[in-house]
Amino acid sequence: MKKTILYFYPSISSFIKKDISYFEEEYSIIKFGFLPKRKIYTLFLFIKQFLFLVFNTRKSNIIICKFASYLSLLPALFAKTFNKPFIIINGGNDCVSFPSINYGNFNKYILGKFTKWTYHLSSHIVTLHKALIECEYSYQDNDYKKQGFKCFCKNLNKPITEIHNGYNAKKWFRDSEKIPKTFVSVAFNIGDEVINNLKGIDLIFEIAPEFPDCKFYLIGANKEFIDKPKNIIFLPPLSTSELRDFFSKTQFYFQLSLSEGFPNSLCEAMLCECIPIVSNVQAIPAIVDDTAFVLMKKNKNDLVELVNKALNSDVSTLQQKARNRIATEFTEEKRKEKLLTLINNLIKNK
Repeated sequence: MKKTILYFYPSISSFIKKDISYFEEEYSIIKFGFLPKRKIYTLFLFIKQFLFLVFNTRKSNIIICKFASYLSLLPALFAKTFNKPFIIINGGNDCVSFPSINYGNFNKYILGKFTKWTYHLSSHIVTLHKALIECEYSYQDNDYKKQGFKCFCKNLNKPITEIHNGYNAKKWFRDSEKIPKTFVSVAFNIGDEVINNLKGIDLIFEIAPEFPDCKFYLIGANKEFIDKPKNIIFLPPLSTSELRDFFSKTQFYFQLSLSEGFPNSLCEAMLCECIPIVSNVQAIPAIVDDTAFVLMKKNKNDLVELVNKALNSDVSTLQQKARNRIATEFTEEKRKEKLLTLINNLIKNK
């Protein structure tokens, strides 16, 4: 008989669906989506989650939660009470605090408490990259000089396993000619002030007038912009196939974030042979390695210099290097194997 996983998640993203498909190969999985359509429904969801745990915890062998947040505390408490292994798989915002833009779980008092308690109650922590555990931060000077969940969870002593995201090189690939001097960046809800600052959209606005013969595409806009450089083009969120087609014909990809976990769109764009221009934050430099142009400090003039350097680079060589980097180092198979091995070991050793 298959062992049983209780799995808690905050959204139905493609990567959560992918992890669920891995689990289902070897385990029975009972899922609970913590998906409030409005904040006023959150209390109702807590009650529903409590009842779900009452009826399902005893029959489970392990409890897994995607992200440390409001959704994770009750599962962690039930796991502790019933002596079940509990894995928290973090993502990024549950590891940081950026007061300058009001971002990160640890920047919010109550959410920060829920997040901290979850980490301390966990049996095992899965992190996307070691930089999310603890790292020096120097990209801009307005926030904490150290980031990572251990900086905000004092005396945390839990086993931690680094498991990167995995990508399908057969699904993401270049299938058209690149258009010279084209740049793209993807973010959900472009137009929101926090998102614009978090994802570096503000910097793209600043430098676009310096490159009038280039086009800058921003995908994920939530509104029309009247006051914008003429060479910035806004697009709504695109489907997977539309996004792959767009990446295929674009030369460069911007990931100029103030903070990131393990950016999926960056990796998918690299598989489509976009050359990365990225910020020096957390996991990003390790992801791109020597395939990219890295902005060390948030500064308009430095970015202008970096873009000029990128435009005059050996683009054909860098395009192929970018694809090979993701296709060989960050595969779905590696993530699946590491996740299932960890779960097996925790259940066996219980």
